[in-house]
Amino acid sequence: MAKQKRAFEKIAEQVRNYVYEQKLMPGDRLSSERELAVQFGSGRMVVREALRVLEQSGLIYVKHGGDGGSYVKGVDRSVVSGSISDVMRRGSMGLGHLTEVRIGVEKLVIGVAMARISHSELELLEKRLEDAEAILETSTQEGTPPDFSRWAECNIQFHMVIAQATGNPLYVMILGSLMDVVRSFFTDIAIVPEFLEAHMRDHRAIYEAVKSKDLRLAERRLEEHSLQLERSLAFTK
Repeated sequence: MAKQKRAFEKIAEQVRNYVYEQKLMPGDRLSSERELAVQFGSGRMVVREALRVLEQSGLIYVKHGGDGGSYVKGVDRSVVSGSISDVMRRGSMGLGHLTEVRIGVEKLVIGVAMARISHSELELLEKRLEDAEAILETSTQEGTPPDFSRWAECNIQFHMVIAQATGNPLYVMILGSLMDVVRSFFTDIAIVPEFLEAHMRDHRAIYEAVKSKDLRLAERRLEEHSLQLERSLAFTK
């Protein structure tokens, strides 16, 4: 026999349906607790519990002050990446597991992207590559350590341009979540110049494969790149 839903669960489910049906959009403010209680024919404590559940699930956020209230939250991939990171930190998942999934996802993504990528997206892909290369070049000329945070972000965005070229927001979210976890492994003190230069050579090779529409080569370059990154991160930990 199915478990009967409690009053606050029914309210939370109804609000979720409003969001899924786009009757409520990201940034929209929900009615007040009192108004929601009247709307759903329940007490304010029940409504408050429903809102708490929705906030914990990441569907809404609560704002305080003059314009305070409950607002619909935009899609947040940190919920997914945070869950993956938590599992990895508990020792249930290793770097090898992450790399294996990343390779599988990126091969799928690049296949779709290559068939759909526009000229402007190809230019943007090269721009992300050149931005990262410029950071290394500047540090070499000035004899100072590279701005690692900026360099890492340029490289993350290189992969995200490929995901965005698919035109599929779910690919963007899935790959973005995985890249957020990869980013969490990067540390300034663990990165050496040889690693940075090899990373850029890999990205240049991936870009050239995408530009020439050579899917098999692009897949091979991506796999080699991910495996080399795994070895480098494992060595520096």
